[in-house]
Amino acid sequence: MLRPQNAWHVLVSLTFLFLLILVYSGKDPPQNINRISRNSSVRNINRAQLNLYSLQDDATMGKSRSETADRHLPLVQDPVICRYINNLTQKINKRSDSPFSAHIRIINVSDISTAHSFPGGHYYIYRGLIHLIKSEDELAAVIGHEIGHIAARHETESLSLGLPMGESPFLSGADYEYEADALGAQYARYCGYDPRGGIQLLTRISKLPFINTGDGPKRTPDVSKRIANLHQALETVPSPWPASSDQSAFLEMKRRLNELPAQSLNPDLPSFLDFNINTIPSPTKKKIRKRGQKYQRRHP
Repeated sequence: MLRPQNAWHVLVSLTFLFLLILVYSGKDPPQNINRISRNSSVRNINRAQLNLYSLQDDATMGKSRSETADRHLPLVQDPVICRYINNLTQKINKRSDSPFSAHIRIINVSDISTAHSFPGGHYYIYRGLIHLIKSEDELAAVIGHEIGHIAARHETESLSLGLPMGESPFLSGADYEYEADALGAQYARYCGYDPRGGIQLLTRISKLPFINTGDGPKRTPDVSKRIANLHQALETVPSPWPASSDQSAFLEMKRRLNELPAQSLNPDLPSFLDFNINTIPSPTKKKIRKRGQKYQRRHP
């Protein structure tokens, strides 16, 4: 038999879990992008999100991790390449829902094909992924995708439940990818790029037998669901869609990148890419209850 004090703790815990379920059941589906506006300042894509971290928390933890990354990663330093990538990123970020400024680096490793983003607007794209990209439209889709993760605050949303990225009982890692794909397509469209760039790149990647996303060559994962969800998302992106943009600057960037000698990752690289946050303490149960109650009062 439960003691009265223990029974009270169980009741409080169950009540809070019920409130969480109510909150997340009311969140817009990640792949639903009907919230389109040419002026992103008039919408709030996170209005139904229960995130126990502040925007300043996002900025602090992202800055700390990016500083560690910059000290240990082999970064491309070519001014023409960096200026091109930065200008494209700033252009997309301005038309996005992200409240953060954008900082992007290229990791000069050619045998890894992926991109990463840290909370607060810090982006990293591997040289190997740029090799797979065939147009500026596709590059805009990749950058827009990463900005989508930051705009939707996926990492701290998941961490708010004390769970690593993608282990939330309410949203899966796939849901986060679908939403980032959809947001990236919107951002690309509003910056004058063909929003089908993401589909083109994913289709090409799906035909590769193996791909290395940071932990050695592995069989290329099935991305058919991402492609299908992106096709569905594009049905709500306003048309007409822009024709492919001028590729001259993109091709010059790739030419210069191909001429650079590639580097390798330090085998003793610290685990700064992990989702373990040391700079910001995890929310305590008391903090969760307090902020959860405050959230419910603001969002009845």
